Amino acid sequence: MDEKDLPILHSAKKLTITFPEPLEEIKGEANATKDIVTKKCAYTPDGRLFVNRKAFSDLLVTDAKGARRVYNDLDDDDKLENGSEEYATVESVQKEISKRVQEPRDTLVRERLKYNEEALKSARDAPELEKKREIAESKIRKELPAVKRKKLKAAKVDELTGAPLNAPEVHHKDRVADNPRRALDESNLAVLNKETHRTGEDSVHKKNIETEEEFEKYKEELTRRST
Repeated sequence: MDEKDLPILHSAKKLTITFPEPLEEIKGEANATKDIVTKKCAYTPDGRLFVNRKAFSDLLVTDAKGARRVYNDLDDDDKLENGSEEYATVESVQKEISKRVQEPRDTLVRERLKYNEEALKSARDAPELEKKREIAESKIRKELPAVKRKKLKAAKVDELTGAPLNAPEVHHKDRVADNPRRALDESNLAVLNKETHRTGEDSVHKKNIETEEEFEKYKEELTRRST
């Protein structure tokens, strides 16, 4: 990846993180976790937190082999590469920690995992990141009408059926409620006739088509029908 195309990441060192107090029995390990979260986590301008893969062994209380397996098994959407550095979304790491907490493990190991889970939550909820999320949400509300108008102006036909436009509307392939970060992504927008969009029996809303993958599959199905 060209350097100019690398994602913008900022170190969690810049965040105000209020870590929880640990049990006395794991105080040393907890102090190490605080240091790891501060130095090995990073965030994007819109307030999304990521964990460097180098922190996996400590946060998951496992060895290097186990950490690599967990990272490799993550969905691509939960991974991020920044040059030679590999990151994972904080939610994917928390999910793995939660799974491990519920397994029959040594008591102190489980307490360490619980603390690591809370430490990541504290970083995720840092006030600076909360503010960035508020700003991002405000930007979506402000800019979405113009983005929709641009998409409508450029459209020539119904994207699903290929029919001439008639009372066209803009549809989000990935629902904003489920994926607000894609609200302004023009590749996530489709111009559809009102009947195709909402009112017809075969409209995407009545068919409960709610993801981009489902949208593209439905588009292929309609293409097959018409040939």
